[in-house]
Amino acid sequence: MNFRDPATLQPELYVRMPKPKRRFQGMCRTTLQQLGDAGLIEVISVQQPGCIRGIKLIYLPSLFGYLDGLRANEAAKFAGPIRSKQLIR
Repeated sequence: MNFRDPATLQPELYVRMPKPKRRFQGMCRTTLQQLGDAGLIEVISVQQPGCIRGIKLIYLPSLFGYLDGLRANEAAKFAGPIRSKQLIR
C-alpha cells in the first residue's frame, strides 16, 4: 500500500500545537491552549512512557466546530428585524 498516494490520503484529524511565536488558523499558541483549558476545543497530550515532555495535539473538528459556533453567533446578531427610518417632513 502506498501511503503517499493521493487517493488514499485522508484529512488530518489532529495537528500539532504551533511552536511559540507561530500561529495556526490565525490564533497563537496561548489562545489555543486557553481554549483547550476552558474545554472549548479538544487538546490532547501525547507522551512516551518515561518521558517528561510530550507534544500537544489539537483535534481539528473541535476547533472548527468552535469557530463555526462563533460565526453562527455573529450571524444571529445581524439577523434581527430590519427597521426602516421614518422620514420626517
